[in-house]
Amino acid sequence: MIKYNRFHIEKYKAIKDSFVSVLNEPIPLIGVNESGKSSVLEAMARFDYRNDTIADQKKWKFFNRYMPSEKTFSVAAEIAIDSPTDIETIIGAYPDVEKEEVMAAIGTTAENKKFICKRILEKTDTGVSVKYQIGEKESPVIEKFFRDMVAQLPRIFYFDNFLEDQFPDK
Repeated sequence: MIKYNRFHIEKYKAIKDSFVSVLNEPIPLIGVNESGKSSVLEAMARFDYRNDTIADQKKWKFFNRYMPSEKTFSVAAEIAIDSPTDIETIIGAYPDVEKEEVMAAIGTTAENKKFICKRILEKTDTGVSVKYQIGEKESPVIEKFFRDMVAQLPRIFYFDNFLEDQFPDK
C-alpha cells in the first residue's frame, strides 16, 4: 500500500515553510480568518496534478501577495510504502533503465520505506511551468513515475465552498 505521511509546503501564498502530517482520522484546521487554513489545503491539492483543471477554473493563484517577488512554490509529500512490490506494481512495464532510475531516486530500503516527491510550480511570463522531483532527481522518467504513482494514491480534493461545489461523481 502506498500512502501519504506528510506534506511540506514552501512559498505558497503567505506560507513560507510548513509541514502538515496526515493521519487516518479527520484533522481539524482551526485558526482566525486569513491565517492560512485554506492556503494549506489548496497547496496540498496542488500536489495532485489531477487538480490542475480545477485550479485553472478556480483561478487559484499561488503567488504571495506579501512578497510579490516570489514566483515559485513547491509542495512535497513524504510517501510511505508497505513493501517494494508496491513500487513494482507501478513500474512493472517500464524499460529496465527507467526502473533503475526510479529505484535509485527512491532509495528505499528494508529499514526506510519512505521517500519524498516534490512538485514545483513556477510563474513565468507565458503561464506556469511544472517540475517533478523525487529526492533531488528530476527527469522525464521521474515525472512519468510521479504521475503514475499519484494516480495510485488517494485523490486529494479541496472545496472552498460546499454550498456551490458539488463532489465529483467519480
